[in-house]
Amino acid sequence: MNTLNPGDAATLDVSVVVPVYGGTRALAELCERVGASMRAAERSYEIVLVDDHGPDDAWSEISRIAAYDGRVKGVRLSRNFGQHAATVCGIGQSSGEWIVTMDDDLEHPPESITSLLARGTAATPIVYGVFPARTHSRFRNLSSEAMRWSLTRAFPDMNSNYTSYRAIHRPIALELLHFGLNRPYIDGMLSWITSSVATVEVSHGERRHGESAYTLSKLIAHALNIFV
Repeated sequence: MNTLNPGDAATLDVSVVVPVYGGTRALAELCERVGASMRAAERSYEIVLVDDHGPDDAWSEISRIAAYDGRVKGVRLSRNFGQHAATVCGIGQSSGEWIVTMDDDLEHPPESITSLLARGTAATPIVYGVFPARTHSRFRNLSSEAMRWSLTRAFPDMNSNYTSYRAIHRPIALELLHFGLNRPYIDGMLSWITSSVATVEVSHGERRHGESAYTLSKLIAHALNIFV
């Protein structure tokens, strides 16, 4: 694992962790919008971009962004480990009191980070950004809902409104590192740690670059891995 701009102790307000797989062309805009939102809210922050060895050359772009923005930290995994493992790795490299996880494709609007943080407290350490309407295709929405239905029955304590757009208080986020799973499932793990969860409605942004990495076969493989 390679790391650019390594941080120190937990002295920042927010760490934004982004697993990168196929969303390289959106990274510059994502970082700019995250930075503008955090500066407007007067929050100290960092952005942790985790290169999960996708189909494009993400590391070159991450290195370029990190070279001119010291708030951006680049982490390069040795191979493709999957979204959840890459996210857990990014959490392990973060320094913020609150850790926000989000996708790399701008479907999670960076401007909504402050809404998630405003809802979170020490007593409510997990806040999910949920979408009243999604911009995915009808097939993707149906397959995602089928998987959600199955997983909430496999994990009865899990918040049914889970998404990968989350704000997690640091003490809870660091608990994820102790599971030591090769193929972790973050939302199931969080449901074992605490039931104190809140949700905030946010808009669902449009993907303008590339296509989703979650094909039907990958969704099925992901679900089977979780169940096993």
